[in-house]
Amino acid sequence: ASMSRWTDDGSGGGPACSLRITNITVDGGCTTASSAAYPNLLLILGDSISECDYSAPGPILTGDPRTNFSYQIGAAMGYVTSRITYAGTGYTATSSDNVPAVGTHWKNFDSVHARPISSVAASIKIVAILHGVNDIGTSSATVQAAAQALYADLLSQLPNAAILVYVPFGQAIASTLAAALTATANSRVKLRNLGSNYSIGLTNGGSATYQSADGTHPNTMTHAQLRGAMLADVQAALA
Repeated sequence: ASMSRWTDDGSGGGPACSLRITNITVDGGCTTASSAAYPNLLLILGDSISECDYSAPGPILTGDPRTNFSYQIGAAMGYVTSRITYAGTGYTATSSDNVPAVGTHWKNFDSVHARPISSVAASIKIVAILHGVNDIGTSSATVQAAAQALYADLLSQLPNAAILVYVPFGQAIASTLAAALTATANSRVKLRNLGSNYSIGLTNGGSATYQSADGTHPNTMTHAQLRGAMLADVQAALA
């Protein structure tokens, strides 16, 4: 059986074998309390490239998130990392399993349940946006408008966050993102680009390279290199 990551999670649908927890009962005399807020959160918004290492077998999907470049950046900086990453999505792109574009899904768990953004908003100090590959083929004007709307939303809801917008490693839609940043004109939103050293073999060509099994998704070796490069770049952006 299959299920939609967006509509079935909250609507009561999904495969017959799904486990759904509808309530929890605690022993008499017990009390509940909210967990303490983390002082520093790094929020990563991305697609399959920052979701998993698809060249390494792992417990989630066909890849392993633990060796993905984005997984350990926050830990190295003393931040707790939260990743909202859905394969196939982008500024405008929706996934094959019905997950909408990032402007919607960053604020919602699924089609029914909103994320409690306001409860952690003050703690989110960095947002790294790693989208764009799945927007290839959509008009620049459409992508730019969606990007500007996302940046405006993040600025409004996350008052303490630096928003780091990364050009896709293969340099796709670089000019569109630059135009969106210019139009946004806010010093908290910064355009970042690792440049040509990290575009080699990741140019979305559809063929295997030394850096990627398909020319798009980094392999384990490339993820290791990207971890160091991304960590250094995030630190430089905040300096």
